[in-house]
Amino acid sequence: MCCDQVLLDLDLADVLGAAEVSVHADLAAIPASARRARLIVGAALTDDGSDFADGVVWTAQLLASELVANGIMHARTHMHLGVVHDERMVLIAVNDGGRELPRATLPRNFDFEEAGRGMTIVASLADDFGWHENDHDTGKTTWALLTLDASSPG
Repeated sequence: MCCDQVLLDLDLADVLGAAEVSVHADLAAIPASARRARLIVGAALTDDGSDFADGVVWTAQLLASELVANGIMHARTHMHLGVVHDERMVLIAVNDGGRELPRATLPRNFDFEEAGRGMTIVASLADDFGWHENDHDTGKTTWALLTLDASSPG
């Protein structure tokens, strides 16, 4: 799955061990998929009884929405969304068939352009983020990681 390679790349495969929750879904390259991604992430972070603060759930949903919207706008291929979490981390990964790598830059005319802020939003909200080309010219995976303060409730 798309999360597995990211976990290996970040050396988190052992950290997220057996207590992890892993949810995956295939998405079409249509605008409704961004909303569906938010719903999937929200459910992944709450349906198993996890006690994440509302702000964490909201931030994870926004990150997923932006990563999926990037795939819709630029790759225009089907996507695979993966969400992996434990009580300390949330990883969101989106695999698409596009070969163009994202850029975290602001639009030239920030006040008037309606697109071009997605990866900048991801960069500002995630504790870590990135992307990599997949093997065998099968597109790319973009990802965002939230690390949670274990000392704070929820």
